Amino acid sequence: MRPTRALLLLPLLAACATPPPAPPTPPEPPGHAACRAEARNDPAVQALGRQENPLNWGNRERVQNDLRVAELRAFRDCLRRNGLAAPGASSPPAEARLATPRLARRWHGNCTATFCPASATGL
Repeated sequence: MRPTRALLLLPLLAACATPPPAPPTPPEPPGHAACRAEARNDPAVQALGRQENPLNWGNRERVQNDLRVAELRAFRDCLRRNGLAAPGASSPPAEARLATPRLARRWHGNCTATFCPASATGL
């Protein structure tokens, strides 16, 4: 066989190769797993799940979207309540960082997660 024909067959051989396995996902922290379970059992999420009509495509799509939003909201509320950082966040929520009650009382809402002017904290 000529070298040019062998080079033409090379892409076909490469197409038949199996892709490398996906890297393993890191395990979820225990607090996140507990909050995820609590979010799935949230009464608002359960009520939305009961509204789904599998025979009506439009209803099913709407309810599934609302279900995802409600479950994510319940999950993030649980994380915030327990002072845990959200997945992908670099620090705990702002409410957990306000360690003293004095600072928590004087927080006015013009603060962001990374910046709070001295006038808002009363310092």
